[in-house]
Amino acid sequence: MADIIAVTDDMTALEKKKARAHNRKFMYKQMEEEDKKREKIEMSPEEETHAKELIQKMLREALPELEL
Repeated sequence: MADIIAVTDDMTALEKKKARAHNRKFMYKQMEEEDKKREKIEMSPEEETHAKELIQKMLREALPELEL
């Protein structure tokens, strides 16, 4: 599927309608792809706690002056 199609005044009404329909489909497809990316990142509460602990440990080791 091509990128967004610019709707211009010199297009016929039918061309404008088709371009807008294409743009709508394109935008919905982009939103679905973004949702799929977001779903991959979601963690369980246990995983999230573990990740936070690891980040704090790495920060303590890298920057002891922060006194975490």
